[in-house]
Amino acid sequence: MKRVLEPEVMDTDEEADSYDAMDHSGPNQSFVDRLLELGLRGRCLDIGCGPGQVALMACGEVQDLHVTGVDLADTMLAHAQRHLQESDVAGRVVFQKADAKNLPFEDESFDTVWSNTILHHIPDPLPFLKEAPRVL
Repeated sequence: MKRVLEPEVMDTDEEADSYDAMDHSGPNQSFVDRLLELGLRGRCLDIGCGPGQVALMACGEVQDLHVTGVDLADTMLAHAQRHLQESDVAGRVVFQKADAKNLPFEDESFDTVWSNTILHHIPDPLPFLKEAPRVL
């Protein structure tokens, strides 16, 4: 089956603004609910966090959760930072620029690692698929 890729980095203002304006609340809540079923806890990494809604939603569900959200797009991180400032979970979420294929974290740095909807943006997903379990 041929993969149909989207741009690896959605870093134009138009792309980030359009994505952020979409209502992802239902799918995001379903994703967080599944994380809760699987034992969401501790220090978490959200790979490809985009505008940050999943990280913020997860922290709203688990009071002692700490999330690092990473994305390669500066414009997405700007939206994530704005949403963080508007939230009540400040101090438990950090957003930073990082490449999912070469994460700047030590082995076994996180208790929980997730990624929501970035696989179709990565031309060669193998490095990403190796990095996620490495930092878990």
